[in-house]
Amino acid sequence: MQFPPPLTREEEQAAFEKILQGDKDARDRVILSAMPYVIKMVSNTRAFHCERDELIGASAELVCELIDKFDPTRGVRFLTFVGKCMTHHHMKMGVKAAKEAARRVDDPLDLQAAGYAEEMYEEQLCFSSDVVVSMTDLSIREQYIVIRVFGLFGNSVKRIHEIADFLEISRATVHDIYLEAIAKLKRHLA
Repeated sequence: MQFPPPLTREEEQAAFEKILQGDKDARDRVILSAMPYVIKMVSNTRAFHCERDELIGASAELVCELIDKFDPTRGVRFLTFVGKCMTHHHMKMGVKAAKEAARRVDDPLDLQAAGYAEEMYEEQLCFSSDVVVSMTDLSIREQYIVIRVFGLFGNSVKRIHEIADFLEISRATVHDIYLEAIAKLKRHLA
Protein backbone atom coordinates (compact mmCIF):
# COMPACT_ATOMS: atom_id res chain seq x y z
CA MET A 1 0.00 0.00 0.00
CA GLN A 2 1.28 3.42 -0.89
CA PHE A 3 0.53 6.20 1.54
CA PRO A 4 -0.60 9.64 0.36
CA PRO A 5 1.89 12.49 0.71
CA PRO A 6 1.86 14.54 3.94
CA LEU A 7 -0.82 17.18 4.14
CA THR A 8 0.07 20.86 3.94
CA ARG A 9 -1.15 23.11 6.74
CA GLU A 10 -4.06 24.29 4.57
CA GLU A 11 -5.01 20.75 3.52
CA GLU A 12 -4.87 19.63 7.13
CA GLN A 13 -7.13 22.49 8.27
CA ALA A 14 -9.63 21.72 5.49
CA ALA A 15 -9.55 18.00 6.36
CA PHE A 16 -10.25 18.66 10.03
CA GLU A 17 -13.15 20.95 9.12
CA LYS A 18 -14.60 18.03 7.15
CA ILE A 19 -13.85 15.60 10.00
CA LEU A 20 -15.78 17.81 12.41
CA GLN A 21 -18.71 17.58 10.00
CA GLY A 22 -18.47 13.77 10.07
CA ASP A 23 -16.58 13.05 6.83
CA LYS A 24 -15.00 9.57 7.20
CA ASP A 25 -12.95 9.92 3.99
CA ALA A 26 -11.20 13.03 5.33
CA ARG A 27 -10.47 11.18 8.59
CA ASP A 28 -8.96 8.25 6.67
CA ARG A 29 -6.90 10.64 4.51
CA VAL A 30 -5.38 12.32 7.60
CA ILE A 31 -4.62 8.96 9.23
CA LEU A 32 -3.02 7.53 6.09
CA SER A 33 -0.98 10.67 5.46
CA ALA A 34 0.36 10.44 9.03
CA MET A 35 1.55 6.84 8.67
CA PRO A 36 4.89 7.54 6.91
CA TYR A 37 5.73 9.93 9.76
CA VAL A 38 4.72 7.27 12.30
CA ILE A 39 6.89 4.62 10.63
CA LYS A 40 9.84 7.01 10.36
CA MET A 41 9.49 8.06 13.99
CA VAL A 42 9.35 4.44 15.15
CA SER A 43 12.44 3.66 13.05
CA ASN A 44 14.29 6.53 14.72
CA THR A 45 13.04 5.66 18.21
CA ARG A 46 15.19 3.74 20.61
CA ALA A 47 12.86 0.80 21.22
CA PHE A 48 13.10 0.16 24.95
CA HIS A 49 12.78 -3.64 24.98
CA CYS A 50 9.99 -3.45 22.35
CA GLU A 51 9.84 -4.94 18.88
CA ARG A 52 9.66 -2.50 15.96
CA ASP A 53 6.46 -4.07 14.58
CA GLU A 54 4.85 -3.84 18.01
CA LEU A 55 5.72 -0.14 18.17
CA ILE A 56 4.36 0.52 14.67
CA GLY A 57 1.10 -1.26 15.47
CA ALA A 58 0.66 0.54 18.77
CA SER A 59 1.53 3.87 17.14
CA ALA A 60 -0.98 3.33 14.33
CA GLU A 61 -3.69 2.60 16.90
CA LEU A 62 -2.63 5.71 18.79
CA VAL A 63 -2.99 7.88 15.66
CA CYS A 64 -6.54 6.58 15.22
CA GLU A 65 -7.33 7.53 18.82
CA LEU A 66 -5.58 10.90 18.65
CA ILE A 67 -7.43 12.11 15.57
CA ASP A 68 -10.61 12.22 17.67
CA LYS A 69 -8.87 14.09 20.51
CA PHE A 70 -7.01 16.61 18.34
CA ASP A 71 -8.15 20.24 18.53
CA PRO A 72 -7.25 21.99 15.24
CA THR A 73 -8.13 25.41 16.69
CA ARG A 74 -5.05 25.42 18.94
CA GLY A 75 -2.70 26.21 16.06
CA VAL A 76 -0.63 23.03 16.34
CA ARG A 77 -0.14 20.68 13.41
CA PHE A 78 -1.56 17.19 13.78
CA LEU A 79 1.82 15.51 13.21
CA THR A 80 3.39 17.61 15.97
CA PHE A 81 0.63 16.49 18.32
CA VAL A 82 1.09 12.87 17.21
CA GLY A 83 4.87 13.07 17.72
CA LYS A 84 4.59 14.31 21.30
CA CYS A 85 1.96 11.72 22.19
CA MET A 86 3.92 8.90 20.52
CA THR A 87 7.06 9.76 22.46
CA HIS A 88 5.16 9.55 25.74
CA HIS A 89 3.37 6.37 24.65
CA HIS A 90 6.64 4.67 23.65
CA MET A 91 8.13 5.60 27.02
CA LYS A 92 5.18 3.94 28.78
CA MET A 93 5.59 0.85 26.60
CA GLY A 94 9.27 0.77 27.58
CA VAL A 95 8.40 0.82 31.29
CA LYS A 96 5.95 -2.04 30.81
CA ALA A 97 8.41 -4.07 28.74
CA ALA A 98 11.22 -3.46 31.25
CA LYS A 99 9.01 -4.73 34.08
CA GLU A 100 8.16 -7.85 32.10
CA ALA A 101 11.82 -8.44 31.25
CA ALA A 102 12.81 -8.03 34.89
CA ARG A 103 10.25 -10.66 35.92
CA ARG A 104 11.85 -13.16 33.52
CA VAL A 105 15.36 -12.68 34.87
CA ASP A 106 16.73 -15.30 37.24
CA ASP A 107 19.50 -13.09 38.67
CA PRO A 108 18.42 -11.81 42.13
CA LEU A 109 20.34 -8.57 41.55
CA ASP A 110 18.34 -7.82 38.43
CA LEU A 111 15.13 -8.59 40.32
CA GLN A 112 16.17 -6.14 43.05
CA ALA A 113 17.03 -3.51 40.47
CA ALA A 114 13.78 -3.99 38.52
CA GLY A 115 12.12 -1.22 40.50
CA TYR A 116 14.89 1.15 39.46
CA ALA A 117 14.30 0.37 35.77
CA GLU A 118 10.72 1.64 36.03
CA GLU A 119 11.82 4.76 37.87
CA MET A 120 14.54 5.41 35.31
CA TYR A 121 12.29 5.05 32.28
CA GLU A 122 9.63 7.34 33.77
CA GLU A 123 12.15 10.00 34.70
CA GLN A 124 13.95 9.93 31.34
CA LEU A 125 11.53 12.49 29.95
CA CYS A 126 13.41 15.10 31.98
CA PHE A 127 16.76 14.39 30.32
CA SER A 128 18.12 15.01 26.85
CA SER A 129 17.57 12.25 24.32
CA ASP A 130 21.32 11.53 24.07
CA VAL A 131 21.61 10.81 27.77
CA VAL A 132 18.41 8.75 27.71
CA VAL A 133 19.67 6.60 24.85
CA SER A 134 23.06 6.27 26.52
CA MET A 135 21.54 5.08 29.81
CA THR A 136 19.42 2.48 28.04
CA ASP A 137 22.57 1.00 26.50
CA LEU A 138 23.72 0.06 29.99
CA SER A 139 22.70 -3.15 31.75
CA ILE A 140 20.31 -2.88 34.71
CA ARG A 141 23.25 -3.41 37.07
CA GLU A 142 25.29 -0.66 35.37
CA GLN A 143 22.27 1.68 35.41
CA TYR A 144 21.74 1.04 39.12
CA ILE A 145 25.37 1.77 39.98
CA VAL A 146 25.58 4.95 37.85
CA ILE A 147 22.25 6.21 39.24
CA ARG A 148 23.42 5.65 42.82
CA VAL A 149 26.96 6.99 42.39
CA PHE A 150 25.72 10.25 40.86
CA GLY A 151 22.43 10.46 42.76
CA LEU A 152 20.33 10.61 39.57
CA PHE A 153 16.52 10.60 39.41
CA GLY A 154 16.12 11.93 42.94
CA ASN A 155 18.17 9.16 44.58
CA SER A 156 20.69 9.98 47.24
CA VAL A 157 24.37 9.75 46.35
CA LYS A 158 25.92 6.48 47.52
CA ARG A 159 29.57 5.55 47.88
CA ILE A 160 31.05 2.51 46.20
CA HIS A 161 31.27 0.56 49.47
CA GLU A 162 27.58 1.29 50.26
CA ILE A 163 26.53 0.01 46.84
CA ALA A 164 28.77 -3.06 47.26
CA ASP A 165 27.21 -3.82 50.65
CA PHE A 166 23.68 -3.48 49.26
CA LEU A 167 24.39 -5.63 46.19
CA GLU A 168 26.44 -8.07 48.26
CA ILE A 169 29.39 -7.98 45.88
CA SER A 170 32.94 -6.75 46.35
CA ARG A 171 33.94 -3.09 46.12
CA ALA A 172 36.32 -3.96 43.30
CA THR A 173 33.49 -5.50 41.28
CA VAL A 174 31.29 -2.43 41.79
CA HIS A 175 34.21 -0.20 40.82
CA ASP A 176 34.88 -2.24 37.66
CA ILE A 177 31.20 -2.14 36.66
CA TYR A 178 31.14 1.60 37.33
CA LEU A 179 34.24 2.23 35.18
CA GLU A 180 32.85 0.13 32.34
CA ALA A 181 29.50 1.97 32.47
CA ILE A 182 31.24 5.36 32.40
CA ALA A 183 33.34 4.22 29.44
CA LYS A 184 30.18 3.15 27.58
CA LEU A 185 28.53 6.52 28.30
CA LYS A 186 31.62 8.42 27.13
CA ARG A 187 31.80 6.40 23.90
CA HIS A 188 28.12 6.95 23.21
CA LEU A 189 28.12 10.68 24.00
CA ALA A 190 31.41 11.42 22.22
